[in-house]
Amino acid sequence: MNSSIKDNPSFQKFGKDLEGLELFHKLYKITSIFGLKSKQMDELFKKLPELRQQYEDIIYTPDKFNKYFLSRGWVAYETMNLETMKTTVRLAEQGKVAEAEELLIEYNAPKCIEGKINMLWGVPAFRSRFELVQKAFEDYKESRYYTCIPIILSVIDVAVNDIEGKGFFADGTNLIAWDSIAAHSSGLSELAKLLGQTRKKTNTDPIDIPYRNGILHGRDLAYDNKIVAAKTWATLFAVRDWAQSVRDGKKVPPVEEIPKSLRQNLREIKQSLEQIAEGKKEQVIINQWKRRIVTIGVDIPRSGNVIDYADKSPEKEICQLIDNWRFKKYHEIARQLLHYNKASFHLKKASGKMRQIFGDSEPEALAFKEIIDEAPAITELVVVIEYSKSFQKFSKEVKFRLVYTDDDYIPVVRGAERGSWKIVENFWFLKDS
Repeated sequence: MNSSIKDNPSFQKFGKDLEGLELFHKLYKITSIFGLKSKQMDELFKKLPELRQQYEDIIYTPDKFNKYFLSRGWVAYETMNLETMKTTVRLAEQGKVAEAEELLIEYNAPKCIEGKINMLWGVPAFRSRFELVQKAFEDYKESRYYTCIPIILSVIDVAVNDIEGKGFFADGTNLIAWDSIAAHSSGLSELAKLLGQTRKKTNTDPIDIPYRNGILHGRDLAYDNKIVAAKTWATLFAVRDWAQSVRDGKKVPPVEEIPKSLRQNLREIKQSLEQIAEGKKEQVIINQWKRRIVTIGVDIPRSGNVIDYADKSPEKEICQLIDNWRFKKYHEIARQLLHYNKASFHLKKASGKMRQIFGDSEPEALAFKEIIDEAPAITELVVVIEYSKSFQKFSKEVKFRLVYTDDDYIPVVRGAERGSWKIVENFWFLKDS
């Protein structure tokens, strides 16, 4: 394992590719004199200074961050905002560590972490505990630190156990992954040692590090404060990035590849630039996102047909569910549901299950009662459904949860072209009829 994060293979490869591209740029400028020019290459080379600056920022900042903050209960991880990381490092270098920690607390404030919580859905070990995390988040928003901190510590521990066979705080748990920031040997493994320290004496003084044993075993009694809560959530997000690295097959280094040609490298650099641009675009959308304030009967019809609701809206998706139910399109209902992952989805099997659930009932009417946009990729709708079953008529109030995902059932920013609304299965009301 590399001694520093800056030695990660992806960073080193990026650096070598960048050097190769800069050399090629010099050659290109010479050939341009003779009229050998390309508009596409000109556009690529315009981004070279920005690319060089990004590389200089990325390669050194995570190591510096861990140097100053790991002993204080923070760790660098992939999805942490680079600008925040850079600013806190700069403050620490100026001796303003306390000020830097205040910035990190604010970065992990409730209003700032909804998007990161939604990203947990993409990892099965967290997906099964997503509702519990949401409840802890509600407590966090209300400053009920005494409840949310133990819950998130437990979720961290057991989610790692599901993936690795040992909990996050257990001795010998492998929290290292190849080519990772969070899962570098200098990262999560060291943080787990700090947070998992033995706490044998009862302590009534406030703590500023989420010591798992002290909190869960009743030794650290004054743990319920904002800084401990913020560090606990930050640890959760770092563990999520480790889990994603494991899912991506990075527990062991890959077989050494055959060196790529210059053309292949240029193609990969172009793709990287496009990914960077797309990532920035989505981050802007997330930052600008605001909840809709929807007045039923004014902004949208209380009852209506599919065509009465905006395309790619959660309301339209629920109307479509009612239509599919009415016309017994069980395979279409199956496609509307949020499944475990793409590989686990079998249309025939899922359609059969929908037939069992909906087959002996028929919808009569649908009325929207409440619409709550929880996050850029999550909406809850409360509706009243009237339907008939076994020659009886029923009227039930039902809460549906919808998640905006890509084709792999991973949440994406609402409105993204590659996304669509999926319904978290909630058909208990039919079973209770």
